[in-house]
Amino acid sequence: TEYKYCYDLVLHYVLHYLNKDGNEKK
Repeated sequence: TEYKYCYDLVLHYVLHYLNKDGNEKK
């Protein structure tokens, strides 16, 4: 569904952001 697609997109973006942030701190 469109809602699920949006949720997956946001989740992917958040995980990527957190991973990048973690790498920068590390």
